[in-house]
Amino acid sequence: MDKIHETENLDQFAENMKQLAQDYFSLQKRIARLTLIRYLAKAGGGIMDGVIRFILLTAVLVFAAITGAFFLSEQLKTYAGGFGLMTLILLMISILIHLARKVLFVNPIIHRLVKKLHAETDLKPEEYEDNNSNQ
Repeated sequence: MDKIHETENLDQFAENMKQLAQDYFSLQKRIARLTLIRYLAKAGGGIMDGVIRFILLTAVLVFAAITGAFFLSEQLKTYAGGFGLMTLILLMISILIHLARKVLFVNPIIHRLVKKLHAETDLKPEEYEDNNSNQ
């Protein structure tokens, strides 16, 4: 009789463990899905923010360039001279930005991404470098 009781308890235990394992994996699947949704929402928001900023900045620069061209045209008493001079100014600015792109854009963006990635882990960038140098 005692063996029958043990078998029933063992079967009940196995059934409970099976149910707990199913619940656990279901929760892990849901957590992974929600985490993915969070990352995608952050990425989408960041992309949309960047696009909107780019469009607004472009509009501001275009209007500033037109305003500057009209101002130079008035000073030079010719539209062709004013707009031509403004074109040369914008060309020089774009060449300078292109030459300094790593210092102005690439390196700060890389550093910001590394900080964000390390912020999501418990490891600080200095500790990461120390751990990698030991390997």
